[in-house]
Amino acid sequence: MSLETPERILFLKYEDLKEDITSSLKKLTHFLNCPFSDDEIRRGVVEEISKLCSFDTLKNLEETRLVGSRIQHFTGKLRWGIGRIS
Repeated sequence: MSLETPERILFLKYEDLKEDITSSLKKLTHFLNCPFSDDEIRRGVVEEISKLCSFDTLKNLEETRLVGSRIQHFTGKLRWGIGRIS
């Protein structure tokens, strides 16, 4: 199927997203057939969305920290339980 309609598949690499999220975002919106308007580009909408979606912003969200602390809590309990079984 992909060889018959290659325009229906978009490959985004993690490295490209980290290096230049703005260009990747433009590529994605173009692929989804909803590209940014010239006015949105002029007003800096693309850059603002890029900042909101950046890895640094996402990793510092309160929700991300809460999930991380829950995982650490669960992992600690799991280790404690395994230690009792051994």
